Amino acid sequence: MSSMDLRGFHWPLAPLDCKLQIARDAAQLRLANLRREEAELCQSVHAIDGERRHVLAGMAVGRRSVDPVARGVRLRHALQQGLSLKAREEELRELASRIEAARLACVDAERALASARKLRDAAQGAYAGSRLRAATKEADFAWLVSRFTGRSGPEDGS
Repeated sequence: MSSMDLRGFHWPLAPLDCKLQIARDAAQLRLANLRREEAELCQSVHAIDGERRHVLAGMAVGRRSVDPVARGVRLRHALQQGLSLKAREEELRELASRIEAARLACVDAERALASARKLRDAAQGAYAGSRLRAATKEADFAWLVSRFTGRSGPEDGS
């Protein structure tokens, strides 16, 4: 399409094209933000799970004597981390559904923009074709005039 002469071409749906591009960019930004949030939440889940495992491993009965008070504190701490972990995993599930919705919105926005651009490209092709036909018609007319009047055109000097 870049080889076409598009001087004078006016696309009346250019504002719609811009609006669709902005909507697509906004949808992609929302998706990127949700994915960043998901990565941060995954890190948080892994950190809490690692800390909980460490506390539980520290409670394993070994050769040392068991302090019931310290064991109770550690159990409450492990329980709290387990509850926190469960809540974060639920957040991850909810976030996954929001990410899927955002991904589908991106696909829809991309399709709408592609459709608008396909229409624009077709209109540009039609415009370039009409310009080419007009130029050909003008050249044919000039040739006929020169053929029947005996003038050869600009070389004639008239």
